[in-house]
Amino acid sequence: SSGINAEYGEGFIAEYMEDFSSLSIKQVDLMIELAGNQVEIVVRSLTNHLSKHLKDEGAILSEASRHLLDNANLSLCLSNDKAEFVNLFDILHVCIDKSY
Repeated sequence: SSGINAEYGEGFIAEYMEDFSSLSIKQVDLMIELAGNQVEIVVRSLTNHLSKHLKDEGAILSEASRHLLDNANLSLCLSNDKAEFVNLFDILHVCIDKSY
């Protein structure tokens, strides 16, 4: 799928995923599906969530976070938006450092 209208879609997905920790796996799957080839939209939501909640939750990734990392096409994110991809992995690197 090619995803939904870019302007409307990104706003909708970002708003829907704002309370990321409360999303079910089915809801995460739906957001990945809606984003389609614009996977960087859901990656950005995850990155924002992790950067805001890392201090509170330490290095613990929620089930929804792990599911998105396992199921989103991160190689497509890299080709679409390298800066967002690098930002995500910078934050994940901090998670790894905090867990040791």
